[in-house]
Amino acid sequence: MKRKLPKIISGGEAAALLRAAELDRKVTNTEALRNRLILEFMYRAGLRVSEVVGLKVRDVELDGVIRLYAAKGGDGTSYFDSDRLLPQIDAWLAIRQAWVRDGSLFFCKPGGDPVSIRYVQRLVKRLKEQIGIAGICTPHVLRHTFATELIGEGFNLPEVQVALRHANLATTAVYLHVRDESLRRKVARRGHDDIERRE
Repeated sequence: MKRKLPKIISGGEAAALLRAAELDRKVTNTEALRNRLILEFMYRAGLRVSEVVGLKVRDVELDGVIRLYAAKGGDGTSYFDSDRLLPQIDAWLAIRQAWVRDGSLFFCKPGGDPVSIRYVQRLVKRLKEQIGIAGICTPHVLRHTFATELIGEGFNLPEVQVALRHANLATTAVYLHVRDESLRRKVARRGHDDIERRE
């Protein structure tokens, strides 16, 4: 029986998606900066879209820690590269000051209303089509890509389990099979490339 594997995109495709968010002409420059940071939190910290849109300012610590309360699976902690994301966070917080009202979440719209899950889903779909990513690319695919890249970079399974906040290690282990499937396809392709070279 074939195991259903998580869908992922390549690192190059993820980088193109982030860049497209930053340069998006369908929104204002300030909204584009916010939107890129939303995608960064899913791709660089492995957050679920529901967790990203539900963040409060107190949840995001500038030393690279995100505190999650009442998230799927319970409370937890995520981590991000503060050197990479802190300039974006600082820029966003400066913009956000003019938008917020009492009770506004970390990511908000002008006037302080929250950004919805559906908005982020539509954003990813539109940017994916704009830059020509083939196949499935949703907010959750960014989380899958984050996990798969950690394994590819040498993080062990318990470390990835903690990063994803999985209660069960078997849930995390599926990402090993994603790497195996990627390797299988590359090995299979080698034979085709060799034939094409000889022809």
